[in-house]
Amino acid sequence: MLNGDGTWGGVISLRDKVGNITNLLASAVSQIGTYFPDGSWLLDSMQSMRINNLNIYNTFKSSQLTTPNPDTTSTATNAGLQTPKVDSRFIKQYMGPNGTVNTMASDIDAGLRVT
Repeated sequence: MLNGDGTWGGVISLRDKVGNITNLLASAVSQIGTYFPDGSWLLDSMQSMRINNLNIYNTFKSSQLTTPNPDTTSTATNAGLQTPKVDSRFIKQYMGPNGTVNTMASDIDAGLRVT
């Protein structure tokens, strides 16, 4: 079993792979220190995204759409009324606001907090 049974590489292969990973960890740490010396830009970007998501919700939460129902549109047109409007289900129920379970704004905010 030192060399495996054909479906896995065996203990020797495992040893070599772990050795390769161990050697690369020091290089990864060095590269991170070189190219990502300060994480403040990431925190600022996440805060900006959080604010922008809430702004999208606040801007469009009262938006309405022209009804797709041809009967109500025809009735309104024949009566000389404006085309009926309907609320967007996505905006009203799934977009926000932040702090509401299963809404886009809250899910993105929670995801940003995890990162």
